[in-house]
Amino acid sequence: MATEWHSISEDELHLFINKIQDRFAGQSVSCVESTGFVPATGAFVPIDSRENAEALFLSDVVVLVCRRRLKSYEEALAGDFAQGCFVSAESKTADIEKKLISGVHGPKECIFVEVQ
Repeated sequence: MATEWHSISEDELHLFINKIQDRFAGQSVSCVESTGFVPATGAFVPIDSRENAEALFLSDVVVLVCRRRLKSYEEALAGDFAQGCFVSAESKTADIEKKLISGVHGPKECIFVEVQ
């Protein structure tokens, strides 16, 4: 698996997150609210708390809740924050033998949820 995109209503969000937690039972699953997202590209998350940082970098699976659609990342950068992170997919690396490894510097799975 890897990166997924879903579009749901606000009423479905809680049920959706519960299904994700059941699906990835035994793994650490975190839910993070994004400042905004560029469709099919990624989301911007301010790292304004220890919880956000731990969720983004220490969880096996991150659910990024996206409520604000952006035309470009420049719109996200216009906000007031000290630190932030663009999330476009799970981290990956490959060695010289072309062995691909996911979740190197962060989650193994990123699930973007557009809440309409």
